[in-house]
Amino acid sequence: MKKVLKILGITAAVAALTPYRIHKDKETGEKKVEALLWRATAAPKDGEEKMTLDVSVGFQSPFASKSEEPLFEEEPVAEFEVTEETGGEAEEAAEAEVEAVKAAAEEAAPEEVQQETPAE
Repeated sequence: MKKVLKILGITAAVAALTPYRIHKDKETGEKKVEALLWRATAAPKDGEEKMTLDVSVGFQSPFASKSEEPLFEEEPVAEFEVTEETGGEAEEAAEAEVEAVKAAAEEAAPEEVQQETPAE
């Protein structure tokens, strides 16, 4: 029984991660790859040789119409830039962004509330 469950689990994982639709737009140079649990879109930036890669994680129904409207109001997307060289500027910008997020989190954190214990 354990072997059957293992085989079914592996089969389900492969089915969820294997792409079922690949679409290439010749006019814009955009490429879309869709799987059951993710979608990736690679598109060239305007007038540049760089490519932008957008990865969405979530259920992508193969039976749904090819509507471009997302299922939720805000869809989680990770954006990456593909370049030939990476410089220290990107690292500095990332560190500055992390510091800004930390500062905003500290400001938004509620002040500690001191609890009074009843005297016995």
